[in-house]
This record gives sequence, C-alpha cells and structure tokens, in this order.
Amino acid sequence: MHRILSCTLALLTTTIAFAQEWNLQKGEAKVFGSYSFLHYDRIAGPEGTFDETGFVVDDMSFGLFAVYGVNDKWTLFLDLPYKRIEASPYIYLDDMSAPDRPAYLQDVPEPDGGTLTAPGNAKAGASFALRPEELTVSLTFEANTSTQNYIDGTATGFNSSAVIPGIAWIHGTNKWWSSVLVQGEWRTNNYSSVLAGRAEAGLHLTNWLYVAAQPAWRIPLNESDADCDCTLAYTALYLNEQSYVSMQLKTGVEYRNWGLHLASGNAFYVRNVGLNLALTGGLSYHFTADRSSNE
Repeated sequence: MHRILSCTLALLTTTIAFAQEWNLQKGEAKVFGSYSFLHYDRIAGPEGTFDETGFVVDDMSFGLFAVYGVNDKWTLFLDLPYKRIEASPYIYLDDMSAPDRPAYLQDVPEPDGGTLTAPGNAKAGASFALRPEELTVSLTFEANTSTQNYIDGTATGFNSSAVIPGIAWIHGTNKWWSSVLVQGEWRTNNYSSVLAGRAEAGLHLTNWLYVAAQPAWRIPLNESDADCDCTLAYTALYLNEQSYVSMQLKTGVEYRNWGLHLASGNAFYVRNVGLNLALTGGLSYHFTADRSSNE
C-alpha cells in the first residue's frame, strides 16, 4: 500500500538538487528546473485513515529554484512554482456503488471538479553562515501568490502567506555530506503555525553520480480554522493541518556544470494529503564563481 504524499512535491522541488542549508561562494549561483507528477484517487484523512472520496486528482508541478552567493556569508534563494491541477467530477454516478463517505466529509459540499493552471506560492529568502560549512540560519518569506477554486475543489498552494525562520547544521567532504534543517512557519489567514524540517545524508559514488536519503517532517502546532478548506477536503489540496513524516530518495548525475536529478518519497505518517507515488525530475546548471573576485 503506497503512502506517498502530495506535499512531498513542494519539498522535492526545492531540495532535489540544492538546499538552502548550504551557502555558496561570492558570485556562485545555481539554477534548477523541475517537473513533478502525482495522480491519486485516495487521501489520508485528518485521523490518518486512507479514504476514497470519489474524485481523481492529477497534480502537475513545474518549479524554478535559484540560489546566489552574495559573499561567503550570505546566500539568496528564490523558489517559483507553477502548477496544473485537474480534479475529475464525482466518479460514482451510481450511488449504490459509492463507498461510505468518511465522517469528516458528511457535511462538506461536493466540488464540481475542474482544471486550474496558476502559480503556486512564491518563496524568497536568505541564509547566513554563522559558521561556514557547519551552521547556518535562514529566513524565508512565502507570498500568497496561489489560486483556489472552491467550486471545483482545486488549489495551487496554501491560501496563506508565511514567515519561515530556520537553522541548519551542515557538514560535508568531497565524498559525502549531511545536514539537518529545522524551520518554523507563522502563517496568515488563521492557518496553523507549523514546525517543519528535513535531514539529508548523501554520497558521491563517482565523480559524477550521487545518491542521497532525506527524511522530512511537517507538524502543525495548533488547531485552527483556516480561511476556507471546504471542498478541498475531498481533493486534499493544501489543507490547513497537513502533516507528514516522510523519506525521500534522490539520485542524479552531474557533469561539468550540468546536473540531471530524480527523486521520490514515501511517507510513514500522513494527515490531510493525497496518496500515491510521486516522481520528480529536474535539470540544474551551476554558475561557478570567478576565483579572482574572491581573492
């Protein structure tokens, strides 16, 4: 039984090739483009039950992530997602064949289903190296640039802006690397505050091939009525109290300045998310620093 969650896509988009935990040298930059696809007809409910709601969702995500080293202490990053969400109409025309509706959906109106193509929530921020190659702090601002259609039951992001501080421990050599990032999320529109984070351990098998494992977590800290989850409860798209503990596996090849990356994730604990196998692929380019400018 697969327990893959839709929110893994957001994490993979920004961490498959480069994560904000690591600072770049002055003038160094990395650009990463990604594509993710998730198809599901079951969701993990608020109590962790796996439920069939009668709606089929295709979640396609395109992402552009860029980082730039201002100097050896400061690094800037930008995350721009773009999404296409397709939610089917209710698939059970014959009520006799429909599964029992979960209790948490009893009083929720059914969405009509439809297609929504729009940007997700843009993120921008900066990280500062307290101890280079050992300890960094970051501050991320998430803008509410997404779109929600509560008639169709579709959304391209949380209907909420956020301020996200973080602290990370990092360590690495030419052969392997590891990191742990802990973040808090303070969100608008009466969304729950969140404790989130991830860890990563990676290994260069050759000069051009790497593998890595990345556990991640997202835990709401308080119960709160969001601005409007309503029909999104049927499609599990960006619900307020979305939570998970997951493991992502990544691999890729890097040759000269180019990189090709693949990732997928499995969740061990899930609430308020879609269930199925999600795959992400991406292409990256590394702009190396002008050594003379750093001397």
